[in-house]
Amino acid sequence: LHPDAKTDQHSRFYDRYICASPRGDFVIAQRDSLPQMFDIRTGERVGIPDIDRGSLICAFHPTNPSILAICGADPPPNNKNRVLIWDIFQQKLIKQLDCDYKIPCSVCFSSIDEDHLIVSYGGFPTKTWDISTGKVVREFAVPPCGQLQLSRFHGILFSKRAEELCLWDIRTGELLAQLRDVHNEFALAAILPVGDKVVIATTRAEFMAWDLFDSNPARDGPYDELLAISRFGETVLDRPTRVPPFSVMELATNNPVLRMCFSPDSKFLLTGEANGWVNMWDVGTNETSANGVDLCGEHDVTDIHWSPSGEYITASAGDKIAVWNWAQGYVYLHDCKGANTAQFSPDSTKLLGGGRDGGGRVYIWDVETRKMIKSRSIDADTVGAARYSPDGRVICINSPNEDFCYLDSGSLAALYSFMQSSRMLAVSTSFSPDNN
Repeated sequence: LHPDAKTDQHSRFYDRYICASPRGDFVIAQRDSLPQMFDIRTGERVGIPDIDRGSLICAFHPTNPSILAICGADPPPNNKNRVLIWDIFQQKLIKQLDCDYKIPCSVCFSSIDEDHLIVSYGGFPTKTWDISTGKVVREFAVPPCGQLQLSRFHGILFSKRAEELCLWDIRTGELLAQLRDVHNEFALAAILPVGDKVVIATTRAEFMAWDLFDSNPARDGPYDELLAISRFGETVLDRPTRVPPFSVMELATNNPVLRMCFSPDSKFLLTGEANGWVNMWDVGTNETSANGVDLCGEHDVTDIHWSPSGEYITASAGDKIAVWNWAQGYVYLHDCKGANTAQFSPDSTKLLGGGRDGGGRVYIWDVETRKMIKSRSIDADTVGAARYSPDGRVICINSPNEDFCYLDSGSLAALYSFMQSSRMLAVSTSFSPDNN
């Protein structure tokens, strides 16, 4: 980061990394007991207040890139502790928060009201300061101790000290959840910015994830990422789950893998391959659990999808769209010339397919009765990709002529379309979970 920091001798002086600004403009490092800030873009040193502090504690404002909160102490014999609110760009002191003889342990800006700064002290109640007035607006009844972090979405305050991890409501100071480090194995921990998990690194170099919300995709209804904090206590898990180390799956197949998807419970990986092969792989063992050899003839698989119910698998290849009930072991086929796409509806009751039939046509079949419910010609050479929206109300199709067209999933009536700049046929599409 610093232009002079190119030798081992120089880099040893900056051996304590503290923090970087949210936009990545500035970084604070510590040389001996003196903090120094650098502009990452230029490598030049930026001025910060002179403080007398052996261990630097600071926090950048989450949205205002010019504001820095930094803790320090008056020189001896006064030794009173204070928190300085510093304007980086104008190089001036905005506000000073006097902490008397209480030593700040950690600081962070609130995500509910960004004019509020949360400061924890060793052996004293944690306080929330209003940096515009310099007054305390709240004290936590049961003070968080140690390292403080905030999730930006939910406004959850996360604190870590040697024997416990805690989650707090910053609006009320209420303790929401607590995870005790019974075996003294938590080395590092951090809450994700979206606030749905706490990631923990153990002393044995293992990683664990504390899932704070019910984010299981098999749960009834969609996962609400903006889950209200009032429901926090209802869904918090008691213990974290261990995260397996990163691994590479070596698939024992001689065919090129063209399409793939996970099962709804994430335990299996489904691969659509050349020459009509479909294989199901156990994610834990990398072994084949089942396969549909020559499922759609000898043609390359163009699309593959697992029904949300987990009961059926569909694949398109050649002039066929196959539906495979892998548990019961039977397969039935739908005719579709030049089949390019196949997908189940979110409720698993309908099958969507498309290809070159009649100059480009999209179909909807009933999964149970196997009868066609509706079809629509798109007046194009072929259908490249077709997908249901997560709520099942809209179907998006792609073709060389109409580019991307949105259809009503019930009537297949055109809603609107837009043109992509590349004018190329899309082979795969996907909606975001929020339908937008």
